[in-house]
Amino acid sequence: MEKETCSQCGNEFISGLAFCPFCFSPRVKVKKIGNFVVIYRPPSESFAYLSKGLVESEGITTFLHSYQVAMYDDVGTMMEGAWGELLVPKSLLEKALSLFQGFSLGEKPEDESSEDPS
Repeated sequence: MEKETCSQCGNEFISGLAFCPFCFSPRVKVKKIGNFVVIYRPPSESFAYLSKGLVESEGITTFLHSYQVAMYDDVGTMMEGAWGELLVPKSLLEKALSLFQGFSLGEKPEDESSEDPS
């Protein structure tokens, strides 16, 4: 998974996020649909549903907009550079983004059981 560095705070996070999950500064022009704001442009369907589940597990309503066209596998991804968009209510933007602070695919979590118990 590719990572980006925030030009405002210097923290590293997964690419595709529309805002820095640490200082909440916009990374790209903010796209709004009604009261919802795009927070992530996942590279694939699996990342889309994984991130949707992450956000919804904290009780935040999400909207997943796919760029895909039926019968034309990955044409939408090729044209748009992402699988689709994950949107959250603007009022819960910071709460949703804070969930991505520790969300870094490709890194194994530390195994607490391997610590020496003595």
